[in-house]
Amino acid sequence: MAAIQRGNIEVARIHAEDAILQRNQAINFLRMSARVDAVAARVQIAVTMGKISALMDKFEHQFETLYVQTQQMEDTMSSTRTKWLCCFKKWQMKLGKKLFECFWIMLI
Repeated sequence: MAAIQRGNIEVARIHAEDAILQRNQAINFLRMSARVDAVAARVQIAVTMGKISALMDKFEHQFETLYVQTQQMEDTMSSTRTKWLCCFKKWQMKLGKKLFECFWIMLI
């Protein structure tokens, strides 16, 4: 502004060009900053998704293990129940129905 007031048009033109270049450079930096932020967000999402994927894989493995253990427990309990029922039927035949009913009431 001072160069224009003094009548030095060439210096004023150079200052104006520099100001325009700096303004354009500032806009370009803002664009680049936005792009870097977008890339950082994508990387963060990829990392988060990788962690979620790993966690889901671990959960699936644990669920499968739990399923196998539950199946084994059910098989064992079923086998035990069958053995006890067989044993009770044998006792009932040996003791007779009335004695077995008395025995059963005492157990309960």
